[in-house]
Amino acid sequence: MGSGVDNRWRRSVTERGLCWALTENPTITDSRSIDAGKGTGKYTGAITGLQPQTEYYVRAYAKNGGGVSYSTAMKFKTIRKGNLTYTFNKSATPSAAEQAAYARLQIAIDSAVWYVNNYTSAVKHVWINYVPRVATADANNEGWMRFGTGEGYQNLRTMLHELNHTFGTGTTSWWTGKIVGGKYQGNFANDLLNKIQRSAGAQLSGDTQHWWPYGLNQNSEVTSSWDFVYNCLIIEQMRRDGLPAAGTWAE
Repeated sequence: MGSGVDNRWRRSVTERGLCWALTENPTITDSRSIDAGKGTGKYTGAITGLQPQTEYYVRAYAKNGGGVSYSTAMKFKTIRKGNLTYTFNKSATPSAAEQAAYARLQIAIDSAVWYVNNYTSAVKHVWINYVPRVATADANNEGWMRFGTGEGYQNLRTMLHELNHTFGTGTTSWWTGKIVGGKYQGNFANDLLNKIQRSAGAQLSGDTQHWWPYGLNQNSEVTSSWDFVYNCLIIEQMRRDGLPAAGTWAE
């Protein structure tokens, strides 16, 4: 006697990911991402090439020799594209050490611009400066950024962290009012944290200058490029909560 289970679905998953479209119930014949690999269990996928301020539908899918299975479709709307620009102040006659620092910082700011402009709607112009007397790096909410001689701070992690300060974290009175008892009080950012961590009731922690997790306060906090993505996504939700120094948040 048969078990009553269609044997097609006993076969191993050979592909899984996300598919999306402008219409309900997208399929793998629409746009899709297959970066989630094979097998079963939870997975995270990336969606790229979306238009700003546009409604989309997305579904997870899994494929094997028997066909394709889909999750329930979810609707979402993309944000406005960010507009982070910068001026890099450099010496007219740089030394070899300055030239090396400039090269590292150039990679860091160009990478940071990509993350900010693709994962936030922030509008900001910043000024980057190499200042040997600065111990590590610092920034203010007016957009002035300084980096010292430490090569370990001339990187993307530090650049995004300092950009957070130019956006208003740790540098504005708004921020001071949002941290109560060591916890960030904005609903939108905390709601996103719970989605990232697949939890309920979690709150971002913070002090007068920093926030965590995903605040990129130390190089050791970076385990993958997703940490840069999560940092920017949380900043965008902080902007939705009212973070003031990088333009007004709007749908």
